[in-house]
Amino acid sequence: MNVLANQAITPDSLHKLWILKPSGELLTPKSQVNYYTYNYYNIAKDPFSNYLQICGYRYVTGHQGLQQGFTESAEIVNGIVGQHPYTPPLDSLNTESREFSAITSLYCGNNGVKYIVIGRKNIYKLTQSGVFTRIYRDISLKGINDLVATKDSRTLYLVAQGGDIVSISNNKLTKLVGLNGSFSSPDGVGNKAYVSANYIALSKDESTLYFTDNNETVRKLILR
Repeated sequence: MNVLANQAITPDSLHKLWILKPSGELLTPKSQVNYYTYNYYNIAKDPFSNYLQICGYRYVTGHQGLQQGFTESAEIVNGIVGQHPYTPPLDSLNTESREFSAITSLYCGNNGVKYIVIGRKNIYKLTQSGVFTRIYRDISLKGINDLVATKDSRTLYLVAQGGDIVSISNNKLTKLVGLNGSFSSPDGVGNKAYVSANYIALSKDESTLYFTDNNETVRKLILR
């Protein structure tokens, strides 16, 4: 279980990361502190390494206008986390992403591709060979809170702004569940259930999506 607290990293306020191993060992590495201020948004497990990937944005302390989206390996060296940062090339970003380049969501696919959401809206991919490009340009979403992908990466599941869970497959956007009816009955079964999701995880057999919602519960969506 990996938990990332939502606060900025400055010399006076260190970001919190807890890594709980299956053995019960709890790791609480310190955040790196340098002339940058870091704001982390999300973490993802990299299937091709022993490390998590952390994403967010950073800026030279005192100069917040000079923001830079980044992702880095949560490698722990001498008790400090955060090594080998990657920053997307500006010439590969559309205008909207350049204006707010924070990497707000990240998923490390089993095909070696990292799926990156910039500014909660635009989806990019980073291949193992280092090719960085925007994908699903014709699909418009007001916002993206979280995403996962199937093993073959043919389908992405996303939490859209407002709490809907949607899928993208063959360049087609499909709403699976979301806000239905009145919040006075915030549960239910099937595609008529009231769902306001925050974060999602896909089961190993890809038959179930687990998600957290605004009722502070963990629920599941059976896909097949």
